[in-house]
Amino acid sequence: MSYLSVRESEYDMINTIEFFTEDSPDVPVLSEVLVFMSTLDKSNNRYYLGAAPKEDIALQIATATGPCGPNCDYLFRLVEALREIGHEDKDVTELASSVRKIIDERKMQNKQSNASLNPVSLFASQNLVPKPHLMVPAPVQMGSLRHSPRLLKSQAR
Repeated sequence: MSYLSVRESEYDMINTIEFFTEDSPDVPVLSEVLVFMSTLDKSNNRYYLGAAPKEDIALQIATATGPCGPNCDYLFRLVEALREIGHEDKDVTELASSVRKIIDERKMQNKQSNASLNPVSLFASQNLVPKPHLMVPAPVQMGSLRHSPRLLKSQAR
């Protein structure tokens, strides 16, 4: 129970419900099932987007992380669980696709920006051949401080 309290800490309401199935529509299969819920009250639920466009919802899910991991993992597992029990939800599946697209785009942007910071990639993108003596050496670790080898040379003078 303590794990659930941590994992579901952002919800602002906890209820118990009766759980019915198609085979037992009149008699609950389980009673007092604990349900964590978010209300529409933005003062109590800082992550509630309201009547937001699907793109905003997808972006929030793609970038949000809670105490137990990324929010997108929950969504992806929900899609799989619904598929396994034969109750695929078109809206949930489309939302997961949008979230995957955002994540993939961000990974691509990160790769491109990391590559642009790499001196070899910079030279390659400009069709230049790097000369080893012109390359700036990587920082070296000395004690608890990081120093650039160039800085060390200038300090030694």
